[in-house]
Amino acid sequence: ELGIALRNGAFLAVEEINANGGINGRPLQLIVKDDMGDPAKALQVDQDLIDEGAIAIIGHVTSGQTGAVLDFINQNDILLISGSSSATSFSGKADNFFRVITDAKTLSSAFAEHIISDHDFREVTIIFSQGNDPFVKPFSDGFEETFNLAGGTISDILPIECEVVACTPDEIQAFVTNLKDSNPTAVLAITSAYDLALLVQYSTQMDFETTWLSSTWAGTNELIEKGGVAVDGIVLVAAFHPDYDSEAYNTFRENYVDHFGKEPSLLSANGYTAIRYLATALS
Repeated sequence: ELGIALRNGAFLAVEEINANGGINGRPLQLIVKDDMGDPAKALQVDQDLIDEGAIAIIGHVTSGQTGAVLDFINQNDILLISGSSSATSFSGKADNFFRVITDAKTLSSAFAEHIISDHDFREVTIIFSQGNDPFVKPFSDGFEETFNLAGGTISDILPIECEVVACTPDEIQAFVTNLKDSNPTAVLAITSAYDLALLVQYSTQMDFETTWLSSTWAGTNELIEKGGVAVDGIVLVAAFHPDYDSEAYNTFRENYVDHFGKEPSLLSANGYTAIRYLATALS
């Protein structure tokens, strides 16, 4: 879902730029590759894009993939512009990486303040999916640091242990069974939308009552599509407001729905924005 949304937003921006004459009379061409959420594959598709003459790469979606290609990107002197890779470790460096999203630690610190002040939770268990450590660690650290300073307690930090990076439903069901035994008041799940949807569905089936909190990683349309009514009540931090009211955003939103038959998400807007920034620089 994240990659498709990013691609769609980029496609819409390229189409609009070309309809208005391109860059100084030259059209943009969008080449699309699937990195399959695999850091090794990310390196391969970046090499393929360079071989095909790309001048910039819009991506990667997860911080894990972006971290795997940064040295390669700098060595080959090509721009990498991400709409979602928010690892704090990418900040403050003179390199070829740019992004159009706030860093993970800033987001999670603000989220911790909100959880204390607006929801009055004083104890939270943190759980996380594997395979996206450059995002998970600063998000978890930023939340814990701010939460503790505000008087809260992190009761535990637990990985969702799986045989491979993508957990099976049986593995997530077993994890929820064990989590229920500790009876946490609130759970911060730093996971993909797919994993979070399964977590809350199994907790509902087991009559495991807790408040689910989550990160920008899960803030996609897929969460609702996969989770259904079970995801009602999840509290997420977001870097995107789907009902933001401005003339520019409303025009983008209408065009996006006309093209793709669904509402835009964070990655849709950020893919569009990344291309727009690139076009301004090129022109």
